[in-house]
Amino acid sequence: MFPSLEKWFYIDGLLNLVLMGLSIRAGIALWTVKPGAVKTAKNYLLIFLAYTGISVLLPFMAGLPTEVNDAMAPAIIESVFHALIFFGVWYSYLNKSKRVKATYNSNITSEEFESIFVEKYR
Repeated sequence: MFPSLEKWFYIDGLLNLVLMGLSIRAGIALWTVKPGAVKTAKNYLLIFLAYTGISVLLPFMAGLPTEVNDAMAPAIIESVFHALIFFGVWYSYLNKSKRVKATYNSNITSEEFESIFVEKYR
């Protein structure tokens, strides 16, 4: 009935797959304390925020009836609100946390960090 809806469904699915890959990459980098892990995580969060903006527009670009768009609006607003809270909490944590600064200090090289880590946890 709405052929453009299928196209937007596939676009959203592709964007979700890319976002999942980036989140896994950021998570592994943070977990393994890789150099640049915090920057990778922050980039993921910014891409997540951009995706949220795009995903809000996709349903309205599918050519659905006004009644359907009106019915979807509250759920979309709620999901944007949750996404903004998620972004705000994690982005500010990565920027302000003393633990993040101590763990992912970008002023030391990975070799220096590894030697400190090995000495501490031997």
